[in-house]
Amino acid sequence: MKKLIALLLFASSVLAHPTWASATDLRVLIDVSGSMKANDPNALRRPAAELIARLLPPSSQAGVWLFGTNSRSLVPYGEVDEQWRQATVQSSQAISSSDQFTDIEAALSDGLSPTTFDDKQCHVILVTDGLIDLAAGAAEIRESRARIESLWTQKAAAQQCRIHTLALSGDADLALLNRLSQATGGLSAQLQGASELIPVILDALELALEDNRLPVSENAFTVDSSVTQQTIISLDSDQPMTLISPSGVEITPDQLPPNVEYQLADGFQLYQIQAPEQGQWQASQNVTVDRVLAESELSLRIEELPGTLELGQPANVVVRFAQTPENETSLEGSLVFQDNRQALDFSQEGERFSAPLELENLGQHSIVVTASDGIVERQLSRSVRVIPGQAPIQLETGATQSVEVFKAPEALQPVNPVVVEPQSVAEVTPPTNSGLTLTQWLWMIGGAGLGIVLLLAYWLSRAEKRA
Repeated sequence: MKKLIALLLFASSVLAHPTWASATDLRVLIDVSGSMKANDPNALRRPAAELIARLLPPSSQAGVWLFGTNSRSLVPYGEVDEQWRQATVQSSQAISSSDQFTDIEAALSDGLSPTTFDDKQCHVILVTDGLIDLAAGAAEIRESRARIESLWTQKAAAQQCRIHTLALSGDADLALLNRLSQATGGLSAQLQGASELIPVILDALELALEDNRLPVSENAFTVDSSVTQQTIISLDSDQPMTLISPSGVEITPDQLPPNVEYQLADGFQLYQIQAPEQGQWQASQNVTVDRVLAESELSLRIEELPGTLELGQPANVVVRFAQTPENETSLEGSLVFQDNRQALDFSQEGERFSAPLELENLGQHSIVVTASDGIVERQLSRSVRVIPGQAPIQLETGATQSVEVFKAPEALQPVNPVVVEPQSVAEVTPPTNSGLTLTQWLWMIGGAGLGIVLLLAYWLSRAEKRA
């Protein structure tokens, strides 16, 4: 994955409590069609659901739906509490790959049906590996796709719900998924395999959650006095991770202090620590700490950055602090892309810091924003996918389930659905010509004349017999 790092350093501390709520509004839509057996053979969608349940902050609103032949609720939409978390963990075992069809529209309809909240950002995570596939056939598939591009995309935008689409296969309708994400400001990610699902789920969650990271260097990170909870995540689940607190206390899965919880699943392991000790923490070197999430009153936020951009489309990186520090803030920045370093010109306007950003390479990019005053450090990471400008991905054959031929439209424009009944070959009548040729006229006249002669001969013979 290409890495794009924007580094923001400011000399004075970040002092105020953020004015936005940390809770979120999340709707998760998971494909359970039969093709998932090949594209997610280890059913990593199950630990992904567990991870979501573990990381959602209290007072969030969330729900999980499964979709295939139809759409149904796995975990009812409602307030996230301990009961909701346990229900999600237990119900995740029901995530399978058994449905015959793939009704993406039904999933979006269910996921967008709950009303949104003014104090919570609405996010939809759609995990799929295929095309729309309906028992009703090709005509209804076309109509469903058109309604998604027009009706459901507009509804999501009107509700200010960002749709993050995670394609688990190259056979997915990437043109449609890109359209959904781009039109709503969400992330569109094309995964090379199910093994990337957990990391990309984390990327999508970081768009929905407002908790900041603590920067990690050589598996070490520093906790300041403002941190009320920290979550240490490793995407390596083969060996257990050990933590050493600043006072030298060793924490292992078998030795958990009262304020520490541990979870191990296929694809990740994590510790959650309430009221963590202040100072430098160290993790064992047998695993890699992927990220440390912190709940704290000292925070920063990326306010403006779409999750999906067209090639050449300009964008801004806008970072907001809850309150501008009293002392004059010194802000420096640099842009690192692969081995090339480019200067970013940051401008400050009140509590907001912004820099123009143009990405000239297709694919997935990661933007990391770090703020530090020498004692307090905070970090945010955002994934951005750059797609071709209005260029659909052609799907010449349907490698997923029963769709035989399905091509993406020439341009990604809103479509007003028009029902067109398909016509079978047997119903097609070849064109006819009602006019007659000269030869046909001569044959008709000759035939009529012969009939008259025969009739006259018969009449004469009858007359002789009577005479």
